Amino acid sequence: MAYPLTPNTGTLIAEGTAERPIRFTGIDGGKWGHVLVEAPGVASFRHVTFENGGNDRSPFHATLIVRGKGDLPLYRDVLVDHVTISGSVGFGAVFTGVAGFKAGSTDLAITKSGSGDEPFPLRVDQNGVGTVPNGNYTGNGVDEILIAVEKESDGLRESTTFRDFGVPYRVAGQSLRVEEGPSGATVLRIDPGVVLKFERASNLEVVHFTGREAATASLVAVGTAEKPILFTSAAESPRGGDWRGLWFGKIPSKNNKLDHVRIEYAGADCKCVLAVCNDLTDHSSALILTNLPEEGFSVTNTAFSDIAGNGILRAWSNDYQPSFVATNTFERVTGCAETLPASSLNACPNPKPTCP
Repeated sequence: MAYPLTPNTGTLIAEGTAERPIRFTGIDGGKWGHVLVEAPGVASFRHVTFENGGNDRSPFHATLIVRGKGDLPLYRDVLVDHVTISGSVGFGAVFTGVAGFKAGSTDLAITKSGSGDEPFPLRVDQNGVGTVPNGNYTGNGVDEILIAVEKESDGLRESTTFRDFGVPYRVAGQSLRVEEGPSGATVLRIDPGVVLKFERASNLEVVHFTGREAATASLVAVGTAEKPILFTSAAESPRGGDWRGLWFGKIPSKNNKLDHVRIEYAGADCKCVLAVCNDLTDHSSALILTNLPEEGFSVTNTAFSDIAGNGILRAWSNDYQPSFVATNTFERVTGCAETLPASSLNACPNPKPTCP
């Protein structure tokens, strides 16, 4: 195992079989610490069971901890294949420092794990989410995969897909950002049935900064009538204004597509003042467009529900003012379903209307 200050690359290979699995456990059923794999270390776990790890000496009270180098490219040298983590005091596994699972990882089960402030089966940063393997993440303190946003300003800079594992994702604390990456355009795809829960004051940003340049990052969230995608609050008793919603910076790309999505309990303070022609004192909204998007940008078959503020904030100055209301529904939205942009001369009706 390569540890800080060691010049060599350590390797750990623990590969059992279905008939002869390998088992890591505490003496006499007691709690033990953890397995740490740190870049540039390499590890392979096949047909392995980890039991009762994560004692008080373990960071995050976790059983398996993987640490990357802290920047891209994503560190992906830990493979899991038919691995079970059971009885971890805190997280079953933690991937931190821009780390993810190795390609080919499969059949990870984390169960009977999590307690206190670390009740979740798995903790990953934003760049590692798309590497999570298929498996079972139920039977824990809280059956949610925690997305711990590390270095918010870095954002998600490699195209990835958030897949549906039958448990929600929880975005902890900060903005989940999709930004241009080292290889150019970044696309976040979200599969049908995915549930994303946002903690208070967090949001999903597709390019943080405003400006007149074309955005090269995009969001493709396409659900189905049977399996819609849900963006919602992480609060135990949710209400409008629990989280900030979706934000599209620069000139949103035509590649953005939201279809069969539900956005609920959004509308926390956006800390923004944008160009709209409605008589509003607060620009907080479930979905904010800071510029006129490219033709092809679409929001269809989407439900906006229990929003403290507006449904869609159209914040631009242009005589072309496409509407996004037609196929969408708005329930218990305290502001406008969608706001009115300014004209190309930055002019507004006088007096300003309450809503279009």
